[in-house]
Amino acid sequence: MGSGSGLRPGDSLRLPSGEPAGNNYRALTAQGWVSTGTDRRACGTRLAIRALSLNWPLSAFCPHATVAPMHRGRQTHVLYEIELAALVLQFANGTTLDFTFALTTGRANYIMFQALVAHFTGLIGNSEGGKADLRDDAGHAFEVKSYKDPLLHSAARDDLFHTAASSTFGPNNHGPTINRLVRAGDYKGALRICMDAGYGHNDYYVYTNTAQFGLAVPFRYFILPVADVLALLSTTDPRLVSRRQLLAALSRTERLA
Repeated sequence: MGSGSGLRPGDSLRLPSGEPAGNNYRALTAQGWVSTGTDRRACGTRLAIRALSLNWPLSAFCPHATVAPMHRGRQTHVLYEIELAALVLQFANGTTLDFTFALTTGRANYIMFQALVAHFTGLIGNSEGGKADLRDDAGHAFEVKSYKDPLLHSAARDDLFHTAASSTFGPNNHGPTINRLVRAGDYKGALRICMDAGYGHNDYYVYTNTAQFGLAVPFRYFILPVADVLALLSTTDPRLVSRRQLLAALSRTERLA
């Protein structure tokens, strides 16, 4: 936030240069007037992000907000790595069974990797299905999504992947409507549904490299504020995001284990 700005709700938000901020989120962030970790309950930043994503005018909102406490493994824009060796099931009689195969099976590993993220970030399990997957003590919502690691899946077809809520893809939910809007070139209409279904309810996205995971690479994850994700969505289908662009937004890599 701009230190000592003295702004209040309803004030016209301007950059230090004196120019109106408008809906230039990148400029606001670069100038320090908007924090990507603001508490939505303090000033309704989620509404500001929603307006930005739909290209609606954004001229004023409260800059007074709190930032979620940071833990090792929870900083945004950092690629975290955890080297995994095996998954072993231990029986009551002391014998063990190698269950490492489960790490590479999507139907089995989703909850395990989500729990691993929670362990290293200090986040709390929140919901399966309805609400965001994880949350922090302040109530910020963290949604977990997976992508294919580029070292294992380097084909161009593996770059775009699903980041919107699952309800925006299924044929028995919003999928057909969004498909029709995308074909008609109504990007804003499609994005509006995606916002209502998921983007507008989350504060952060956690991306893991666990789609078709293999132990030839470490378990990796990174966290981005929802505003950053919205800025990188596919320009033709708002349900998709580019793996290449997300990884390019990261500042460094850190090994946690």
